[in-house]
Amino acid sequence: KAEEEEQRRRQEEEERRRREEEDRKRWEEEERRRRLEEEEERRRRLEEEERRRREDEERRMREEEERRRRQEEEERRRRLEEDERRRRQEEEERRRRLKKRKRSDAGEKRRRRDKDSPMRRRPRGDGESEKRKRPELEGWFLIY
Repeated sequence: KAEEEEQRRRQEEEERRRREEEDRKRWEEEERRRRLEEEEERRRRLEEEERRRREDEERRMREEEERRRRQEEEERRRRLEEDERRRRQEEEERRRRLKKRKRSDAGEKRRRRDKDSPMRRRPRGDGESEKRKRPELEGWFLIY
């Protein structure tokens, strides 16, 4: 009877140890799987973060390039407008100088034909028009 009891007790002990061993193995397996999943999740997050960082950097570069291109375009347009304005201004200035020169040339001619000059315009006919201009000549007939 005591031997059967001992055997039963040993069997129960063995069964308990076997169950504990299975539980321990199951727990270790779950722990290993959990760690693998965490590692996988961490790796996936890092890749996602890296991809996002790369996309952000590419977007920044594109925006910077676009901004630079627009700036250069604006600068080129501004220079063209400035050149056009300067050209128009120079053209206007040239026209003004030409006009002034023509006027001053005419002025020179008038100044050269002063009273003593043989180039001065002489009255025609009986001098009536000259009398109208210079009443002190009344009574004189200027015939040239």
